Amino acid sequence: MKLVYGVGINDAGYAVCPTTNGKQVWCKFYNVWTGMLERCYSHKYQERKPSYRGCTVCDEWLTFSKFREWMIGQDWDGNQLDKDLLVKGNKIYSPSTCLFVSRQVNMFITSEKTKNSDLPIGVSLYKHTGEFQTSVRNLGRGTISLGRYKTPEEAHLVWLEAKQKLALELSKVQTNPIIAKAVTEYFKEQ
Repeated sequence: MKLVYGVGINDAGYAVCPTTNGKQVWCKFYNVWTGMLERCYSHKYQERKPSYRGCTVCDEWLTFSKFREWMIGQDWDGNQLDKDLLVKGNKIYSPSTCLFVSRQVNMFITSEKTKNSDLPIGVSLYKHTGEFQTSVRNLGRGTISLGRYKTPEEAHLVWLEAKQKLALELSKVQTNPIIAKAVTEYFKEQ
């Protein structure tokens, strides 16, 4: 049996990519499972997205049927598999660390750290004046500039306060109380 990404066992008792009316149609459960394996075990993927280096999948989920069984019990349709909201900085995909969240929630908790920078999250250097600027993505309504500051720490605190306010707003529209609570707590300690 060929392993998926060198670790995953496809034990599906059905074709995961049957041809229907001349078109290949991938099983949605299989797509999510292989996407998770790719993020953790594909060197090519990790070259493009280095934040996934060091990520792993729990032993149970290395078997497709176990992951599928878990996923069936989740609110997955139209949502994205997330490993970071419940356990900040988490590197392990598992039933206790993962859940499905909306794209909006997933984008909201994604780090806004400037690439190749030692500056705090949400802060970048405004080269023309040497000041530190900050902005936030406004829940799908564009970007809000939060100004320029003399120190990166000051800019980060302004950014953090804005993220906390937006987190409260975002939590109020969540139907899952676990997600609502996790969103409000995510930016409390940065």
